[in-house]
Amino acid sequence: MLNDNKINRETFCVLPWMHQVVVPNGSYSHCCVSFPNHIMDDYVYCVENATFFDARNSDYMKNTRRQMLKGEVPVQCRRCFDEEQLGKKSHRIRSNEAWDSAAVHSLVEYSIANDFSVVEDPTYLDLRLGNRCNLKCRMCSPWNSDKVYDETIELLHDDSFKEIWTTTYGQPPQKIGPWYNSDKFWDDVKSNKNIKKIYMTGGEPTLINKNYEYMEYLIEQGLGDKVELFFNLNGTNIQGRFIELLKAFSKVSINVSADGKDDLQHYIRYPSNWDVIEKNFIALMKIKHINLGVTPVLQTYNVLGLDRLLYFLDGCENQYQRKIHIDILISYHPNYSNALVMPETIRKIGAERLNTFREQSIICQRDQLSNNSIHSATEFLLSTCEYEKYIEQFVSYTRILDRHRNMHLIDMGPELWNLLNDNNIII
Repeated sequence: MLNDNKINRETFCVLPWMHQVVVPNGSYSHCCVSFPNHIMDDYVYCVENATFFDARNSDYMKNTRRQMLKGEVPVQCRRCFDEEQLGKKSHRIRSNEAWDSAAVHSLVEYSIANDFSVVEDPTYLDLRLGNRCNLKCRMCSPWNSDKVYDETIELLHDDSFKEIWTTTYGQPPQKIGPWYNSDKFWDDVKSNKNIKKIYMTGGEPTLINKNYEYMEYLIEQGLGDKVELFFNLNGTNIQGRFIELLKAFSKVSINVSADGKDDLQHYIRYPSNWDVIEKNFIALMKIKHINLGVTPVLQTYNVLGLDRLLYFLDGCENQYQRKIHIDILISYHPNYSNALVMPETIRKIGAERLNTFREQSIICQRDQLSNNSIHSATEFLLSTCEYEKYIEQFVSYTRILDRHRNMHLIDMGPELWNLLNDNNIII
């Protein structure tokens, strides 16, 4: 274990020493939940201008390590500490529990003696190979879905949408090119001899051919029983090729991103089909060596409907005798997607439903992390905030998107629509 005389455990996180992320636009980051989510000195470190080593030894990363050991909270790491205030086991805490070891201790010792640099390759890689996706989720951005990008470009001709976009993001989005086809990048990835775990998302990872090619490479190198694969999927596209490749790996974790059932799922993660997702989820449950979870995003649109998805999952665990874990993520940005935008009366109803589920749930009785995640989401909904000032943005954004997609909240989430109407919020 790490020497507590050398670090401050209140702020320490293992990830800056042993982890590396490449985000969908090809920029490097040290963590998937950091914000801003890129490494930057005088310029942004990305695949086109830097290697993994360059980014890991940037002044930005050296200063991040220095701050953590001194007991300071790096500004880009604020989200984890906010979640910990709600009682949630944050990504920082879970990463420390998973990776705290003598090997990390050696990395920390070396960095302290060498201006907070690191020389070892990361043992955990997070590869987000572009933004190709088949969905246009309401809380998503053009940097994570090419379908959202295309729709955003169309909607920027609408003055009301342009005002919301400019207030939220500033400049129009830039199209993401095929940086992930770079031979130099793949040479860098494949030269890593320390790799133990790889996380793949996108975009939608089952649509990104480079993910399949890398899986095939790992198999050819005889690493199927040495490297853990971790995917986050939207559940709409479980191909036979994907299933067959998974069989070559002894340790696989898959989180399915779903935010509701039936019409609500279709409305939020448009144009997903719940029946397809349910069928694919059951297919994944039947592959016994997969560690299976679901990561709903708590947001404005599912404050009242998220519990229906959770009861479905509880039923699946009971019916199929298959362990499922739940990790509720929270949409903090864009502001109009944050659940705290909703009036307090609506948030209280949502919190009561989550708490009732937690008290009755088979999953929560068995799995402390799922229990903790749902409890933290409940606490979040009951927290005081200033986000209600963004309700006009929420209304405008919802009207614009509904009109563009020829749908309406009253049809997909009638209870929410009616309660908003009762609060004189008309969509």
